[in-house]
Amino acid sequence: MAHDVFISYSSGDRAVADAACAALESQGLRCWAAPRDILPGRDWGEAIIDAIDHCRVMVLVLSRFSNESGQVKREVQNAVASGVEVLPFRVEEIILSKTLRYFLGTQQWLDGFPPPLESHLPALADAVRAHLRRKATEPADGVADRPRAPRVEVVLTRRSVVDLGAEGIGYSANDHLLLGGGVAKALAAAAGPSLQAEAAAHVRQQGPVTPGCAVRTGPHGLASSGCKGILHLVVLKLDRARRAYLLPDEPARREELLRRAIASSVRDACRLAAAAGWSSLAFGLMGTRAARLAPEVTVSAMVSGLRSFLEGTDPSPAPIERVYFSYFTSETARRAFEAELRRPENAARFRLVPQP
Repeated sequence: MAHDVFISYSSGDRAVADAACAALESQGLRCWAAPRDILPGRDWGEAIIDAIDHCRVMVLVLSRFSNESGQVKREVQNAVASGVEVLPFRVEEIILSKTLRYFLGTQQWLDGFPPPLESHLPALADAVRAHLRRKATEPADGVADRPRAPRVEVVLTRRSVVDLGAEGIGYSANDHLLLGGGVAKALAAAAGPSLQAEAAAHVRQQGPVTPGCAVRTGPHGLASSGCKGILHLVVLKLDRARRAYLLPDEPARREELLRRAIASSVRDACRLAAAAGWSSLAFGLMGTRAARLAPEVTVSAMVSGLRSFLEGTDPSPAPIERVYFSYFTSETARRAFEAELRRPENAARFRLVPQP
């Protein structure tokens, strides 16, 4: 179902969410809400991610229930990572949790109290309509007048991400942030056991991370090499009991799901890095080992995610100045990076430079 609005809420606010949904739809605003719009047999998490990716605004029913809901926090995190504006609709006086404060910042919100709730719903509909009108005019009014950002330097290298001196190091992670093989193994060895301990603590406190999102942890043993933090880019969902990844059987659907998760997690990792003031990042190849993606697919998704982040940021100054892509021993990946970076939409954003 095509929709304009994703309604995020905790089960404790089901009645409020239903009332808000009905009020918006009565005004011709198309809404998506779980569980109503999840088809039978559809993977719950996948359906929610798809719905967020295809909405134009998220209405967050903000209460003491949603303030502490891990599911709501993941939905908000994914919306922010996808560049979707979140419109908080506060139904009681609360102090934002640290997680929501981080993602919502100084975001303006609407109040749905004091009772009756129905008296506040017209203002919610007006705010959503105003947002949609503003979004409809942004490409014409904003993009053409926006000054061009300085091109980001891109370095292709065979060296390990732990040896490049980048301030942020990113790798392809599972939703439980369990460090496995490949780049994750190299990171675990270089950073020490405290890296896995911090990642595990995050999952215990917040729950498994939604694919397409990123988590930032400390550098641990890599601090001495100039690293300021590790970026866990979540691409795969892990079935810990079966020790297997949860992926669709159909190849085309699996590839598209992974492609979108890679691009979204790269974008979110760049957002976290820019917020921390880091100017250089290093990424290992994502999905080629655990998910067996073709290098051309993962390279295209990684570059797309980086470009998407840059297109949504203030161009002056550039938040990230240099990005290292480690292709290790894959000459196929190196050629794919070179071809991808030559594409006109990427050549305008990136400048390929020799390895220093």
